[in-house]
Amino acid sequence: MTNFERLVASNCGVALAGIKSSNLVCIKHGDYNDVYGEIAKLKEHLSGADVVLRVLADNGKRILLLVYRQKVLSERLAQNEIKQLLEKFGYPKTNDINELLDVLSSRFDDTCNFPHEIGVFLGYPVEDIIGFITCPKECKFSGLWKVYGDVEKATKLFDRYKKCQSSIMRRFDKGDDLKKIFAKPA
Repeated sequence: MTNFERLVASNCGVALAGIKSSNLVCIKHGDYNDVYGEIAKLKEHLSGADVVLRVLADNGKRILLLVYRQKVLSERLAQNEIKQLLEKFGYPKTNDINELLDVLSSRFDDTCNFPHEIGVFLGYPVEDIIGFITCPKECKFSGLWKVYGDVEKATKLFDRYKKCQSSIMRRFDKGDDLKKIFAKPA
């Protein structure tokens, strides 16, 4: 297990587990001799696990890596409410996940600031995404994201994510690598 694999495990476990549509991890170029080599090795290591690692932005100082399970993110992006929201942001009417991610990737600026619609891809509730855009200072609760809608539902989800992430890291710390934890059994 590498330090890079630990970084991805600790930041993206809930997406790897398939209970969240995706996660982002920020990687500083200086932290690894060959960041793109590390990404390629982990992609190869997780081949067959329906896990995708995709660089969304690279400003020369840091890389934003999106980690997701193809099926889970595709199902999220296929929801009518999500399609309508993305269309309001100027995204094409398509079910092609790569085309949608290409548009998202093009919206990062040189400082890797996040476009507002990133929450769509990260699985945030629509009411929270809209609330953040329209009234950013009026959230009801702040946890893994700012909550503008159902606080109780969000806190339960935060707790579920935390428990999942803790479980993954316990297994990782006992010596299991991401492939062992997430690959489909033969």
